[in-house]
Amino acid sequence: MISLSKKEHAWFCLRGSVASNLSSQKRWHMDGSHYRSKDIQYKFCFTIQGEPTLFYLLPRESMRLRQVIWRNMNDTQFTNEFCHKDLIYKIEKREGVLFMIGNSNLAAFHSEPETTTPRLFFSIVPCEENQLKEIRERLYMYYPPSEQQIYIQG
Repeated sequence: MISLSKKEHAWFCLRGSVASNLSSQKRWHMDGSHYRSKDIQYKFCFTIQGEPTLFYLLPRESMRLRQVIWRNMNDTQFTNEFCHKDLIYKIEKREGVLFMIGNSNLAAFHSEPETTTPRLFFSIVPCEENQLKEIRERLYMYYPPSEQQIYIQG
C-alpha cells in the first residue's frame, strides 16, 4: 500500500468500539483532507472484527449533488433520509477497500455500520514524514487519545 502510493510513510490507525444500542443512525460522511496537499489522498480500511464499512454509490459526474452532501454531511437526519437502501454497498467481511478522501468531488461517501457488535477497524493513510504530525494533530481533535484507542505512527 505504501509503495504503491509512492509515499515514504503512512498513518496507521487501529480503532475499537463496543456494541451499543444508544443510536441506530448511521454517520454518513466523506473524509476530509488528512494533511495539506494538492495531491489526491487515499485511505485503505479493513474491519478486523465486526461489521464492515458501508459505502453509498454517488454518481461521480454529479458534482452539484456531491457539493450538497458535503455541505450537509454533519446533519445526520439529512444524510440518513438521503441514502436509499438500494444504493448502499456493504463490503464483505474481511475485505479491505481503498478509497479517495479530502476532495468533495472524489471522496467516497461512507458510514460505520450500526454498532450492534464489538468492532475493530484498521486504516492506513499514505503520506510523507512531514505530514504525520499534521495528521496526528487533526485526528486528535476528533478522536482524542484515550485508554481505549491505540494509534501507531510509522
